[in-house]
Amino acid sequence: MSHRIVFAIFCFIGVLEALQFQNLNGKWKLHSANMIIKNLDAEVPGGIYTDLMENKILGDIFYGYSDETTKWVSRTEWIYETNFTVPKDLVNHENVNLVFDGLDTFADIFVNDQRVGASRNMFVQYVFDIKKHLKVGNNKIRVHFKSPIQVSYDLAEKQNKSYIVPPLCPPDAYHGECHANMIRKMQASYAWDWGPAFPSVGIWKNVSIEAFNSTIIRHVVTDLEVNGTNWLLHVDTYLVENHVKGRRITGELVVVLKITDNQWVKSVVHVSVDGKSPAVSTYLAVPKSKISTWWPNGYGDQKLYTLEVTYKNGDEQSFKQVSVGFRTIELVEEPIGKGLSYYFKVNNVPIFMKGSNQIPLHILPELGQDKQRVRRLFQAAKDSHMNMLRVWGGGVYESEYFYEVADEMGILIWQDFMFACAMYPTNEEFLE
Repeated sequence: MSHRIVFAIFCFIGVLEALQFQNLNGKWKLHSANMIIKNLDAEVPGGIYTDLMENKILGDIFYGYSDETTKWVSRTEWIYETNFTVPKDLVNHENVNLVFDGLDTFADIFVNDQRVGASRNMFVQYVFDIKKHLKVGNNKIRVHFKSPIQVSYDLAEKQNKSYIVPPLCPPDAYHGECHANMIRKMQASYAWDWGPAFPSVGIWKNVSIEAFNSTIIRHVVTDLEVNGTNWLLHVDTYLVENHVKGRRITGELVVVLKITDNQWVKSVVHVSVDGKSPAVSTYLAVPKSKISTWWPNGYGDQKLYTLEVTYKNGDEQSFKQVSVGFRTIELVEEPIGKGLSYYFKVNNVPIFMKGSNQIPLHILPELGQDKQRVRRLFQAAKDSHMNMLRVWGGGVYESEYFYEVADEMGILIWQDFMFACAMYPTNEEFLE
């Protein structure tokens, strides 16, 4: 039996034109909720351990028994806050969102002392409608992080009234924390056989404000199939929800695949979609004769093509750029006596997979986002003649840059879901 899978490699580079976008990364202030520690400088993106080390509250956490002596950090509630100035033209937009690309993990978010939402999953992006809470001039954001250790215990206690979801705790030799499987957080941060327990909190990815009247492109997802002499490139464009009641999103979506500087394939779609769940699908028929296929490291070149997606509505324009590698992948499972074969074909060629297991690039998740660290990893894999890395399920979903460099260097990714080595709750709250 042969399961045929055909898909595109993709990475994202986002640009906003004729829209308002305000970057809130940089210097914030940090306090413990009990105000024993207060008014520290903090860096966003970042995390509590890196900020406390930078402020000399902690020494090198990787020296000695620091995983034991710093347990108070993860048992404390922490507050990150910043003041920022908002111009009148930004506030005047119909939609103004506060966007956190990553919050680790349990936090309440306040804008000008008004609660605008909460987070409970470090793996997802959070978008909060803050238009009614903003004012022209000075504004304040406060993010109050709860102790992940306390939340884990509280959820386990509640869960155990129904049935126990094992394991309860890691082995004693790990000096770790219990009930990591109760929460959507990097499981390894509670300790693993290869690393210590440092259950961080913080704004570990970018934070920004976006303002628009119509919509913005949030994601572009590509998929491929072969149809005779053509590649069919399916393009799904996911737009940002419009908060104005009853508003339909209209405009023009232009999708262009650049084959060479002078050759391209183009599709223009007239958009009219529900403002609450806006998505647009189209496809491009690309002649095979015009395309060089993508190959894993050691089997050929890694040719990538640029796909540009632009949404236009009046003077507003949103743009995303996606790199596409044209290739087929086939998992071959055929009878071989007792059992089935299990190997991959890429572009109909059997591939001998050579690779490694990739754990988080750093036990502090914000440091694992470092681009030099990512590129060094893939260069080492390529130089070692690897062609596949397995992203282990006790870490994090890696950055878009991570997958972009994998495409560039010919490294296939065997992607785990982040549910490693444990049973997990199946109640509605957890699944949501």
